[in-house]
Amino acid sequence: MLDRPSMGVGCHALGVLIAVLGVPVGRAQFSPSGYPVAIQDESDSRSESARRLQWEAAYEARRARAHARLGIAASSIEPQALCPAFDGPKPSAWVGDAPNTNAKFAIRPFVARSALRPGEVGWRGVAPPGESASGLFREFISEPVVQAKCINCHVEGGVSSHTRLVLSPSTVAGHQELNLAVFEELIATDDDVADLILNKIQGVGHGGGIQVPAGSADFANMERFLRLLGGETSSARLSPETLFEGVTMASPAKTLRRAALMFAGRLPTQAELNAVNDGDLSSLRRAIRSLMAGQGFHEFLVRASNDRLLTDRHYSKVIDNDQEEFVELTKTQWTKAKAAIGKGFEEKWNDPAYYQWAAALQHGFVRAPLELIAYVVENDLPYTEVLTADYIMANPMAAAAYGATTQFDNAADPLEFRPSEIVSYYRNDDSKMVERVRELGRLVTNPGNLATDYPHAGILNTTVYLRRYPTTDTNRNRARSRWTYYYFLGLDIEKSAARTTDPAALADTDNPTMNNPACTVCHSVLDPVAGAFQNYGDLGLYRHKPGGLDSLPDLYKFPEDGSASPYRTGDSWFRDMRMPGFGDALAPSADNSLQWLAERIVEDDRFAEAAVKFWWPSILGVEVVSPPEDGTDPDFQGRLLASTAQANEVRRLAEAFRTGIAGGQPYNAKDLLAEIALSPWFRAASLAGQDPIRDAALREAGIERLLTPEELNRKTEAVSGIVWGRQYHRMTSSARYTFSRLTAPTSAGDYGLLYGGIDSDGITKRTGDMTPLMAAVAQSHAAEVSCPIVRREFFFWPEEKRLLFDGIKKSDTPVSDTTAEFAVTADSWQSRQTLSLVLPLDAGRKTVGLTFTNPFYDEATDEDRGVNLDRLVVRDRSGKAVREVEVESLGRQECGSPRSQFYRMWCERSLQVPVGVLPEGEYTIDVMVHQNKLGDEAARLLIVVESHDGTSRGAAAIRNKLVELHDKLLGVTVSADSPDVDTAFRLFKEVWESKRSSAGPGFEDMGFGCRRNEDQLYYDGLAEDVLVHDENGGLEWDWDRLDEFYREVGEMQDPHHTVRAWVVTLAYFLMDYRYLYF
Repeated sequence: MLDRPSMGVGCHALGVLIAVLGVPVGRAQFSPSGYPVAIQDESDSRSESARRLQWEAAYEARRARAHARLGIAASSIEPQALCPAFDGPKPSAWVGDAPNTNAKFAIRPFVARSALRPGEVGWRGVAPPGESASGLFREFISEPVVQAKCINCHVEGGVSSHTRLVLSPSTVAGHQELNLAVFEELIATDDDVADLILNKIQGVGHGGGIQVPAGSADFANMERFLRLLGGETSSARLSPETLFEGVTMASPAKTLRRAALMFAGRLPTQAELNAVNDGDLSSLRRAIRSLMAGQGFHEFLVRASNDRLLTDRHYSKVIDNDQEEFVELTKTQWTKAKAAIGKGFEEKWNDPAYYQWAAALQHGFVRAPLELIAYVVENDLPYTEVLTADYIMANPMAAAAYGATTQFDNAADPLEFRPSEIVSYYRNDDSKMVERVRELGRLVTNPGNLATDYPHAGILNTTVYLRRYPTTDTNRNRARSRWTYYYFLGLDIEKSAARTTDPAALADTDNPTMNNPACTVCHSVLDPVAGAFQNYGDLGLYRHKPGGLDSLPDLYKFPEDGSASPYRTGDSWFRDMRMPGFGDALAPSADNSLQWLAERIVEDDRFAEAAVKFWWPSILGVEVVSPPEDGTDPDFQGRLLASTAQANEVRRLAEAFRTGIAGGQPYNAKDLLAEIALSPWFRAASLAGQDPIRDAALREAGIERLLTPEELNRKTEAVSGIVWGRQYHRMTSSARYTFSRLTAPTSAGDYGLLYGGIDSDGITKRTGDMTPLMAAVAQSHAAEVSCPIVRREFFFWPEEKRLLFDGIKKSDTPVSDTTAEFAVTADSWQSRQTLSLVLPLDAGRKTVGLTFTNPFYDEATDEDRGVNLDRLVVRDRSGKAVREVEVESLGRQECGSPRSQFYRMWCERSLQVPVGVLPEGEYTIDVMVHQNKLGDEAARLLIVVESHDGTSRGAAAIRNKLVELHDKLLGVTVSADSPDVDTAFRLFKEVWESKRSSAGPGFEDMGFGCRRNEDQLYYDGLAEDVLVHDENGGLEWDWDRLDEFYREVGEMQDPHHTVRAWVVTLAYFLMDYRYLYF
């Protein structure tokens, strides 16, 4: 959302095949139909010994054949094509032996390639004026557009062969003349087809997405070509290149502030702000890049990654605590379960120790893909490693479950993640022995013979990713394929082609995903990648079916209706689907097809573009704009312009990401994040002039993105040190792992979902626009945290530690002019002393406030320290008394009462003594006083001279503090006499006047609650042992200790009523849209 001034405020070679897998035998996707294997089936009565003999004989024969074909299998892999032009291989292609290897795919160091996709022509330049339509087509359209882009799908037998635009490939003689004739016929028969073609190549309703972006040379040539053929095309005044003309960018300081809040969860330091004062883009880039470290950045990476992958959906359980494939896990679980039962718990889950271990274990499982992304980014590793990593991220509990010997700094810290491996994974067959006890669970007593060299493939085969995108008997890994394409190649297959509504096609039962063009248009792309996930079933476990050879569903192997199954013993994939692969390349081995897929994905140019799209919403708050589909939409031209301009920006960022941004290393994600934050789409601040198309195009660009619940949480903590309703997690007492009312969206009484957050399950998209319900949450947040913030700063913290209210005193009121505090040493009325304050005064009505600042009560003697006031005299410069007041004549007030010769004060309350209107001049104020001495220190009296003309020093101090708060909380620069400050000052004064006229001096006499238990970290550094463990292992308040702390603090007095005014004023700031947006 922009402000307006008028509104004010190249594919590298495949790696070699190495190292035989540490498993009994490698399997191809299919093997000969007579291949005997050890399949455990409850209905199978064959003896174990017979199966074992058959298996051993077959293994030796199969192994010899497999080794003989290693070289053939490695050399048979073809380069991946951008868009398959023909349907994939039919089932007949699977007859006989498929390529098989017995080896593990070795990943070579990645080599950066050019941005051109395989076979794409590096064509540049706009056709010169005067070129004929046929000449322009031959020289500037045929190769760089038709053959390099359109022909991938718009060809006979291709996925777009059902459209009116069916072209001839370059292998056809006379292809240029044939294709030119196709365009000529289209233009001649349809007046609107020229605009249709131009919109399609920009991605509008186009399954192939954006192919020729507006503003490119190819687009200019295509537009001229269609016009020369006689087509009518719309001409747009704006282009992607001119879109940001007239747009003012946010200052470097503003950009850095937003980046600091987003990436680091804090405000920038003064040194960081000084570093960007030169206005140089490289300085800003370095400053933003330097923010990418520490816990705040780690939380950003994990949160942003989950916003895409949504793996936190399975937070409570990913892998059973006694999953028998993980042998070491069953041992640990068994021991802890026995300990729980031994303590007398009827159920192991009732034991807090067991619960904490289980929660920490599942945290290690569920966060594996997110922590992998964070690890790769934080350590400046090539971003390709998020898919090609041959390790899994694990905390100490998960690493132990995997049987790994990973070293940790703190083996008891569930938040510490390190690269690890799944070491002790044993697949299931008759050689495994498992003990089962209802109260204890499962214990593997003999792991058996199927030890597994687990083929790690980065995110792709983390169990939680596989569980988040599960398979079924009929889905057959297609969800996994669909979302892998989406996240890592930027292709939304469901939008790549229109869904058929043809009743005949929908009723087709002849394997339509293989044979019906209405289905193959998507499934020819989708299904080979689904096959690459062949080893992982619905539980996300590697070859978990009995026998340990596959993860195929029983319904496929043994149909319930008794019909014949295409399944053959030894198969690891469905015979009635396309072979596992990617594009037109086939996976060479079933054992590690997912590793092979990961390597192919990161070699694809689309991987870099997908990475830009992956991180774009976490920074901009919205997805990359897709081309509009409804040409009647009033904002069609604006949205089309936005989608084209953003596609260009994505392409620019991706190219730089592949080769290295600003001289950095290829695929450095920190550089990419910084570059997105430097984009005009992030920095746009205000727009001059009125242009509805530009307005629509830039509607979601620039500053003023709504903070997410987590970001609001972090911002409030950064500026105040307090988090709304923060509690420790039962899993750990580490301050690094807490939750709050804004970050525990599935807990009762919390507001994360109500404030537009996600739960990674039913709610997966964040709300970007404020709703009335969200506004109510923001109001509650402001009201409930403002009081504890102000209380701690004014009553618990010394001034030098304050975060918001340093430099301001409780005695600074809208009318306070001059203040001075004195020690009262006289102990009797007879020896009373005179306290004198000399000061210049402007003309006007004056009041003198007298405040006893250090009251003390001795419970043993039931006595109070007190101040006794006799007389107040105002003298002019000559010493003449111009006003004289006997203080005891003022009558009884709270905290004080008149005696025969003086006025007695025993608590902290301001006594107001009016002295009338005085002319301008220098005056001396004398106060005659003595004390009731008690304790080790003398009584103290604060004298405050008040001016009521609005120009007092107190008013100036308050206004200056409001200027600081505008800067610190809202990120805006204002002056002390600006309208913003005037509004805030009026609010402060109204509250102050209300409290002064109606409330007592006690801070807690406020009329609304100021919670003592708002934040479990609130008392850090102030009081020890205010939290104790409850019976469930969590932390709860020790109310006795908390009461003791408040007794030690003493009465929190607000005699000038300013602290309460600051509470309301701070809440006002926290509800300002500039606080809730950034």
